[in-house]
Amino acid sequence: MAHPKGNKDNLKWLEDLRDSIKRGPEVVPDEWRSTAQCAEDMGLSVSHTSKILRAGVKEGTVETRAFRVNAGTRIYPIPHFRFKA
Repeated sequence: MAHPKGNKDNLKWLEDLRDSIKRGPEVVPDEWRSTAQCAEDMGLSVSHTSKILRAGVKEGTVETRAFRVNAGTRIYPIPHFRFKA
């Protein structure tokens, strides 16, 4: 593998990464819910709700996607879930 300093084309992935990090948080559509939101809706603990959601994803009845959202003072990719229609 060539040394990255020897070829500027090899640094394009770094520029793409930097650009994706600079993007702000995404707007999460109403039908998508985080694990914490699902737990609150169902009146269960977050850990138990997480197990239920993972089982749903494995069965194919629940869809998952990570959205970049504000989590405190930083933007993190947080998994969100929705039931497949």
